[in-house]
Amino acid sequence: MTSISESHGLDLRLIETVDEVLERVLGEVGAGAVYGMLRIRFGLDRASIPGRVEYFRESLVELLGSGGEVLLKMIDGMTRDEL
Repeated sequence: MTSISESHGLDLRLIETVDEVLERVLGEVGAGAVYGMLRIRFGLDRASIPGRVEYFRESLVELLGSGGEVLLKMIDGMTRDEL
C-alpha cells in the first residue's frame, strides 16, 4: 500500500517530468504556452495532471496531434526509467 507521502512524491515527480520534457522540447516559453492552452481549452492545470493522467494524455494529443504523442512517449520513457 502506498502512503500519502509516497503518493505525493510520485505526483510531484510526474509533474517535474512533464515540465522537463516540455521545456526540453519546446523551451520555457513553449512549455508555458502548452500549459496555458491546457488550462484554457481543457480546464487542466499543471497541478491536476497526476490525478487526471488519461485526460492529460488525451488533451495533449488533441492540442498537439502527433507532436503530443511524441511528448507522451518521452514522458513515459523518463517515468519508466525512474521506477
